[in-house]
Amino acid sequence: MYPIYLQLKNRKCVVFGGGRVAERKVKTLHRYGASVTVISPDLTPELFRMWINAEIICHYRKYHSGDLRGYFLAISATNDPQVNREIYEEAKREKTLINVVDEPENCDFYVPAIVRRGDLQIAISTSGQSPAMAREIRKIMESLFDESYEEALKIVGNIRSHLKEEVDNPVERRRIMDTIVMPQVMASLQNGTIKQVKDKLREWI
Repeated sequence: MYPIYLQLKNRKCVVFGGGRVAERKVKTLHRYGASVTVISPDLTPELFRMWINAEIICHYRKYHSGDLRGYFLAISATNDPQVNREIYEEAKREKTLINVVDEPENCDFYVPAIVRRGDLQIAISTSGQSPAMAREIRKIMESLFDESYEEALKIVGNIRSHLKEEVDNPVERRRIMDTIVMPQVMASLQNGTIKQVKDKLREWI
């Protein structure tokens, strides 16, 4: 599969199922700005809370034919293989992106394990072969990329914006940015104060 990041802000997404797995999917979609609808006759306490607080839309019932009409993306997390199959087939007809949990052969996309440090996101996928392995790799990556990378990325982003205004030559801008992300500069970004970082940049650039 082709790895890609999707812009889901205000996109209509639907999740079938109201258990713990569905809850994780719903919370992730909501975190990324999707307009999320849940269709299920049962809800976890957390999904019920999100519904009551108008964070999600909920249809408190089982799947009905026609439920996918108008949705950009769907996740089927029911415990009924026949229902999952019907949802998959309708998604194909409606041209809705579909993920059937634990059925990689019935997925247009996989949901990766994610390491997130602010705007830094590292997605780990085993192409549906072993979600457990993806979770273990995520733990390793979380230890390698700690919270300091969030602030470091903010600083780099601010420098990049400044360079766009101050340096007309794109080749020179790229040279400076390449210098900034060298290991020794990254160490300063993570461990030093902003003043120390600026002093170091004057030395290296």
